[in-house]
Amino acid sequence: MIAREFKGSTKECFTHLVKGMGDNLLSSRKLIASFTGVLDSTVARWIKDSVAPKGESLLRLRFYLEFLGYNVEELLELNPLIRNAARLCAFQVETLTTVAHLVGYPEGRNGIDGLIAVFRGTRSMSEKRLQHLASFVELYSDQLKGKQQATQKVEVMPHKQITPEVPKRPLISRMSRQPLEAREAIIASIAYSVLALIPLAVIISSDTYTAADRKQVRERAGGDGVFKLANLLYRLCGERTRTIHSK
Repeated sequence: MIAREFKGSTKECFTHLVKGMGDNLLSSRKLIASFTGVLDSTVARWIKDSVAPKGESLLRLRFYLEFLGYNVEELLELNPLIRNAARLCAFQVETLTTVAHLVGYPEGRNGIDGLIAVFRGTRSMSEKRLQHLASFVELYSDQLKGKQQATQKVEVMPHKQITPEVPKRPLISRMSRQPLEAREAIIASIAYSVLALIPLAVIISSDTYTAADRKQVRERAGGDGVFKLANLLYRLCGERTRTIHSK
């Protein structure tokens, strides 16, 4: 199975990648080390599973896997705005230090660690800081393509996928107080609204429309309506993100 057809956690995607390296293990290891900013020996330890990546190197590894075509679950669960900003940092379009300062985090290690926690989905971000982050993404997104074109890809050979066992979820012990019909109506309405918004959002985000056009969208949505909607939809990406972002 090739990378773009594989979905799993960071560990599962990385394991799949390692199995697909074949005879190119050494050269592939060096490419991963170069992108993640660690030593080749460190990647070797990751492969042996004696040491797991942490902090910025974990963030970069996730986006390198995404770059290869993997559907990394931790990234899919992120707020799209946060994911886009984290991707810019992973490809070193801008440094974590600069972005942490831009959104108002304290200088030094605490600010960087706080931003990494946001990019990992373990910490929420205020509306004001999300607005600063949106400005950063809009300003630097065009530079990402050049960085990606200059990044070498590890060749992933086809191999048999081992489907991870999905634990069974416990049955819901009690129903909500809302009538079943009302709940079904809400679920259907949200689902169809999302499906209707996606193609429109793709169009308005393209070069066919100008920055002024997109500004009108934000203004007509109450100024912060787009950000509020993005945050609420972010909670629907997964139960883990809903719990974290609700705190």
